[in-house]
Amino acid sequence: MATRAERLVENEEAFRKANDRLAGAVSPTTATAVPFLCECADDTCLATVELDLDTYREIRSGSRRFFRLPGHLDAPGEVVVSSRDGYDVMEKP
Repeated sequence: MATRAERLVENEEAFRKANDRLAGAVSPTTATAVPFLCECADDTCLATVELDLDTYREIRSGSRRFFRLPGHLDAPGEVVVSSRDGYDVMEKP
């Protein structure tokens, strides 16, 4: 049985995979801002973070980095590495 901390990480990974699929499906020539899913640990969160594809790719260039809305649930050990306009960039240990 997974621990609560493991479930929180699994939730974040599920959102990350969905966002990666969305980024791959969006045409960079037509999209200025894409409503990506908040990648917090709350499996019931349906909030979005609007990012352009370049910003999304810049965040993803760090394999342990992801984004969430300020104040949303995080998994143990994660830290905010930058607070940006309307969202935080987080890093996993």
